[in-house]
Amino acid sequence: MITFDGVELKHPEPFEIDPQVIVNETVLLSGKRSLQSSSETAVSVTIKCHTDTISDVTNLRAKIGTEGSLVVDSTTYTKCHISAWSEVLWSKGKWEYTVGFKQDTT
Repeated sequence: MITFDGVELKHPEPFEIDPQVIVNETVLLSGKRSLQSSSETAVSVTIKCHTDTISDVTNLRAKIGTEGSLVVDSTTYTKCHISAWSEVLWSKGKWEYTVGFKQDTT
């Protein structure tokens, strides 16, 4: 089961959680690179789901702009945000939605 801020993501396709290494790179005027990195990693994941109920789509869409916990099976990722969203009515009464999440590590 997958939930974000208490809303279940219905019928997800297989996906991978991608821990992102946090690095900031700046190319200096001299052409040299300055790097800052952290021992922290941040979660970044995109999940495609299918549902027969429009409220599954609208309930999750209403969470855009909200910080919440992303729970995948029994693992909780705190301070997550919806970072990408798309939805399609692909057949009468059938919706497909794709949602991206990123984790705030501050």
